[in-house]
Amino acid sequence: VTLSAALLDDAKRAQCAAEIGECVAAMRIAGGSVMPPLPGAMRRPPRAKLTLLGGDVDSQAKQFKRLSRQWLPGFALVSRDDVLQNRWEELRANAPGETPPPTLLDAWLDLSRINHRASRKAVPDAIVGEPTEVIEWVTDSRNGWLVPIPVGYAALSDLYPPGAVAGARDTDVPFRFVESVYSIGQWVSPHRLDDMAQLTWRPDYAPASGLYRCVNAFQAPVTDSYTPVSFTD
Repeated sequence: VTLSAALLDDAKRAQCAAEIGECVAAMRIAGGSVMPPLPGAMRRPPRAKLTLLGGDVDSQAKQFKRLSRQWLPGFALVSRDDVLQNRWEELRANAPGETPPPTLLDAWLDLSRINHRASRKAVPDAIVGEPTEVIEWVTDSRNGWLVPIPVGYAALSDLYPPGAVAGARDTDVPFRFVESVYSIGQWVSPHRLDDMAQLTWRPDYAPASGLYRCVNAFQAPVTDSYTPVSFTD
């Protein structure tokens, strides 16, 4: 069923949604599996639904807010390229003159793990009567549920015509050697999003740089900035 056919009436949309639901149930999406409801788990198991966003911008915003509350208690994966960029700038600011300077890879690794660091703390000694320095291990805080994610590929070679490279999986399409591109994502509650563009991902291609990647239009609220971590005592 094509999307244009599914828009004709409610029956066509229901049929299209059911077929999409069957396809999704056989895929791994956002690092997880889509599982159908177990028999007897609920009286009326939920079914896939195809909903049209119509009207003006304000009407679509109200409709999205209503739909987003139906998706609770689920989570949506959004792009946080801004967090990665900010962390890179913080690493460089905390290590002036370091050779070589921190890279984006260092910032990505820092955000991809749980960091523990030692902090000096003066504690009063009841016996000696003077403060004693102790080492206390603390865990770096993160604003939100941040995760490392693959977002696409970067070209390593020119684009070869179909069939020019031996051993290619598909000899009917052009071929190019690539490497994976990674960024930082964040799981957020869908009711915190403003519109469908912040929820969905779309493909993007930059011919000049040979970058193939998925992009997301999520914009973090002003109060949702990443908390800087100082490496000094």
